[in-house]
Amino acid sequence: MPRGLGTRAAVNEQPTSSPVPESPVSQGARLPLARPIVTNILLGAIVLVFILETIASGFDPINTNIMAAVNLGAQVNAYVAQGQYWRFFAALFLHFGIMHLMFNGWALFSLGREVEALYGSPRFAIIYFLTGLFGNVAFYCLGGPFVPSAGASGAIFGLVGAEIAFFYLNRRLLGGLSQQRLRTLFILVWINLVFGFTVAGINNIAHMGGLISGLLLSLGLAPHYSVRWEGLMPAPRLVDGNPASWRFIAPLIGLVLLLAGVRLGDQRWATATSLSPRPSPATELVAELRQNSPLHALSH
Repeated sequence: MPRGLGTRAAVNEQPTSSPVPESPVSQGARLPLARPIVTNILLGAIVLVFILETIASGFDPINTNIMAAVNLGAQVNAYVAQGQYWRFFAALFLHFGIMHLMFNGWALFSLGREVEALYGSPRFAIIYFLTGLFGNVAFYCLGGPFVPSAGASGAIFGLVGAEIAFFYLNRRLLGGLSQQRLRTLFILVWINLVFGFTVAGINNIAHMGGLISGLLLSLGLAPHYSVRWEGLMPAPRLVDGNPASWRFIAPLIGLVLLLAGVRLGDQRWATATSLSPRPSPATELVAELRQNSPLHALSH
């Protein structure tokens, strides 16, 4: 059961027809909660990928070799500009060291279970991957050419945005629970952003890209519940008023904007003086990477 969520939610709406007796506040309608299937799969995937990283780094799980992570798919904008767009996706599963993995793993375990329970597995998977990609595309458009970037926290910030959208849209129905969760989430965002801007080596661009895209995307995907009273002895039931068509329209709009962001990044790097007009050989690019990476890598 996700932390802070019960099997029932207090109903703040009463039936309007006269034959229906008023319900006490203690009478609740069931809040539909899904099992965290996709969250568990994602956790297993990032652990498996980290094992591969550890092997490629000479069995050193504490300090993952940066070049090993780059070879496995960490995002390097200079590589992406040469057509290696698969790095946007691969970087979501890579981490720089065991502490980076543990921090993101715990955040995914905590937030992922909550968001997947509230949204259901299909919508959760769409939010996770689209917002993670948005974070990486934002870094492609705004980040440097030779600094490797990897981690799941762009997508995790997207989950924070999704949870904010859910409790905001259902604030009237859930009352105090929504207020409490929104306060907690805003504090969480504030702490992480302050930490990100005061500690070197953190990809704040990917964090902000994930958070903003998660909030906007989830305003179209989030269940928006209302109360319906049914039966001879009327009892409250929660009904999702969000049109089913938005489950397709919102991700489609997100995908179009994502592709537009990739195109914008391509145009940026096509005119950037820091990149050669002609693709350089891999060996030369690795040498440039080592020489032009003062922070060595950005984790997110």
